[in-house]
Amino acid sequence: MARFEKLILTLAVLLLFTGCGAEYYRRSADKEAYRIIQDKSQAVEEMPAGFHIESATIPADATALFVPEELNLIDAVEIAVANSRAYQTRKENLYLQALSLSSSRHEFDPIFSGKISGDLNHDAANRESFSGILSTGVSKMLATGADLSAAISTSAFRYISSGDAASAAGTAFSAGLVQPLLKGAGRDVTLENLTQAEREMVYGIREFVRYRKSFSIGIAKRYYDLLQRADEIRNASRNYENLQYLRNRTENMAQAGRAASFEVDQAYQRELQAWDNCVRTQERYSGALDEFKLDLGIPTDLPIRLATSELEIIETRGLEDFRITVEEAVQTALEKRLDIKTQWERVEDAKRKVTVAKNNLKPRLDLILDYSAKTDASQPLDFGDGEDSYSVGADLDLPLDKKSDRNAYRRSLINLASAQRSLEQATDEVKLQVRDAYRALEQARQTYDIQRESLRLAQQRAESTQLLQQAGRAVTRDVLEAEQDLLDAKNALTRALIAHLNARLDLFIAMESLRIDEGGIWEEERQRSPLPSP
Repeated sequence: MARFEKLILTLAVLLLFTGCGAEYYRRSADKEAYRIIQDKSQAVEEMPAGFHIESATIPADATALFVPEELNLIDAVEIAVANSRAYQTRKENLYLQALSLSSSRHEFDPIFSGKISGDLNHDAANRESFSGILSTGVSKMLATGADLSAAISTSAFRYISSGDAASAAGTAFSAGLVQPLLKGAGRDVTLENLTQAEREMVYGIREFVRYRKSFSIGIAKRYYDLLQRADEIRNASRNYENLQYLRNRTENMAQAGRAASFEVDQAYQRELQAWDNCVRTQERYSGALDEFKLDLGIPTDLPIRLATSELEIIETRGLEDFRITVEEAVQTALEKRLDIKTQWERVEDAKRKVTVAKNNLKPRLDLILDYSAKTDASQPLDFGDGEDSYSVGADLDLPLDKKSDRNAYRRSLINLASAQRSLEQATDEVKLQVRDAYRALEQARQTYDIQRESLRLAQQRAESTQLLQQAGRAVTRDVLEAEQDLLDAKNALTRALIAHLNARLDLFIAMESLRIDEGGIWEEERQRSPLPSP
């Protein structure tokens, strides 16, 4: 009976260990995936140390507690990093890649299996008996390509009623090894899939790091666009006030006989157009602001207000000198761009694939080792008095049909040539991106200088035409045109300033010279400087 009780106890223990809840497995998956990401991140600079995929989405009724009344650029980027749905998806994709790597690694771990079965029988002699089988095994793929396996099973029988105490038990053990000697042999061939999975994890982290930079800069550029739109609202409002004043002055001049009545109509019509422009500018801004809320991952009905001081800081600083030549910018990009590093390594991947494909052209010859042992029914755990056997063999698969392997080998050579071309293409594209960004920055600088001079002339013209009108030497139309040109010049200068700012950020992205912290902010912006220094 003691053996039967031990069997029942063993069953209970196994059920306890296999009955873990879903929460246990979730935590286990998180622990392994985060460890993989942390380990692989050591090879990639700027990967945030505290990576996780727990969503920080804020309930709509509590969002106001987390969004400041005046939203500056740092606030906007940090909120987007914490709440953006697109950003969350990219984090989850990286996490899923880590899970995939854990599965690839698991193929070379010991794989345990177990099975328990039992039957309760009642025969014609009114006797009840219990019979059961407990089997467990383990298999492991070795780096040499060998497949090692071992299994043990125990069967038991016992009458549990009537006076018959007959019982029987037996145990069987088996082990086997299959070692490829030609096709499929060797560490490089066996570990190729795992090697590729390990490298793909690094590629994924690099891609995520670049995405973090482009995401933060994208939020910054949309924030600057809103600042520009807000400035257009202020300019439109000032223009409307100026035209109101002009219309009143023209009416007074017409009453005094110093202006024609149609000039009053001209002034009033332009005033109405200015008011319509205020309304349309405000509507465009409100629509863009709602879209920006979607980018941030916050409710569109949440009221937010941008910090107008950001534009004032930018305007005060003006344009910064960019003290680097285009050749130096291109060289920096080729040395630092993470995607270029990945392209280089994908060529190495393709070379390894050629080696594996060559190996697959060989015939398959496997060395097979087997061992088995059975115990006597009276001594179920004593293998010394049982029966055992050994066998050594070989299995040769004659390569009579190698067309698929032949095609795979030729395909690997083509893929290698394609990877080399992709590297050349990526290198040329990076050069082009940097040169285009450099030219765009230079053009933005020239445009800014032109618009600044244009604004100076527009201000001078607006002031002079008003004085000339009061002196009777200019008609109302001249003043209206001057005011419109002044409005256009103000808006154009702000657009040129923001365009230069965006072009500068685009060049830094192209050069891979922005360093983003865990909050998604580049260092200089943390120091309250709107632009990073080269």
